[in-house]
Amino acid sequence: MTLDQLNYLLVLAEEQNVTRAAQRLYITQPTLTTFITKLERELGTKLFDRTRNPVRPTKNGELYIQKMRELLLAEQQLKEELKYQDSGRKRIRIGIGYTHSAMWAAKLTHALLEFDSKLDIQFNEGQEAKMILALRKDEIDVFFGHAEIDPVNFVFGELKQERVILLLPRGSVKDAPEHPDPADPLVIPPETLSDMRMIIPGNSMGLNLNVQLLWKHYNIVPPSLIQTNNTISGVQMVADGLGYMLGNEDLVRFLQPEQRREVVYCAMPDMKQTRKYYYGYAETNPERELILKTIDIMRKIVCDD
Repeated sequence: MTLDQLNYLLVLAEEQNVTRAAQRLYITQPTLTTFITKLERELGTKLFDRTRNPVRPTKNGELYIQKMRELLLAEQQLKEELKYQDSGRKRIRIGIGYTHSAMWAAKLTHALLEFDSKLDIQFNEGQEAKMILALRKDEIDVFFGHAEIDPVNFVFGELKQERVILLLPRGSVKDAPEHPDPADPLVIPPETLSDMRMIIPGNSMGLNLNVQLLWKHYNIVPPSLIQTNNTISGVQMVADGLGYMLGNEDLVRFLQPEQRREVVYCAMPDMKQTRKYYYGYAETNPERELILKTIDIMRKIVCDD
C-alpha cells in the first residue's frame, strides 16, 4: 500500500460518504469503491460498513488503518535515515525535557557548533518517560533528564543535583519575605497546603514521582489539581495565584519581573530538597565519541548555570 492509497481510507473514514470522499480525492466514485472492495477481498475482512449511511470503519478497519499508518510512517522514517547515512553527514540527536531545553539548548548548540561547525543537531523535546522509550528505540543518541535508566543496556550517570522546592503564590503565604531566596526557602507547616489547589506535572514526567512522594510523606491530599506537561505554564499559574507547585528556582526565570515577585520559595520540615539530573546513552552507539563530547559540554553548562 502507498501513502496515497492509505489516504483513500483516511478520507473515507473522515467523510463517512463515498461520494464526498471521492470528490475530495479527485477520483471517481467507482474508482474508490473498486479499491476498497479489492482491498477487503485481499484481506478477507470488511474494512467499512457500506450498507449504512454514514459509512463507517469496522473495528477491523480502524485497526488496519492505524497499523498501516504506523508502518508507512516507520517506512518513510527508515528511508530518510538510510539517505542520511549515505550522505556522510555527522549528527547528534538529543532527548531532553521541554523546560531544560528552553534553559540550555541554545548554549549546548553554540558549544557543539564550535566543536564541529558542520554538525547537524536534532533536539527531541518531550516527557522523560517518552524520551527513555525513544532511547531504547534508537530514535535519540543521548538522553538528559531525571529518570534513571537500565544500567545493563545503557550507560548513565549523574550530571548535577538539582534543588527542589515548593513554589507558592505570595498571597497564600503569611509573612512572606519581600525578596525570596531559593537558597533559604521559607519553612512552612504541611497544614498550610491542606486547602490549596496544587499544580502537578504529567504522569510521565520525572517530577511527578517527587510529587507522589511528597503527598505520601506529609499525608497531603489537595482539594483539587491542575495538571500540565509544561512546567513553565505551571509556574505562570503559581504567579497568577491559581495554586502551588513543586519545582525549582530555574522555572522562575521564565516569568516577567513583576510575576517573579508573586512567587515565594518554601519548604516543609525535613523536606528533601534535591533530585538528580542524569545523562544516558547506549554504549553500542557508533557515535559514542560525539555523545561523550556532548555530555562533557552539557555537564559544564548545567554546573555553571
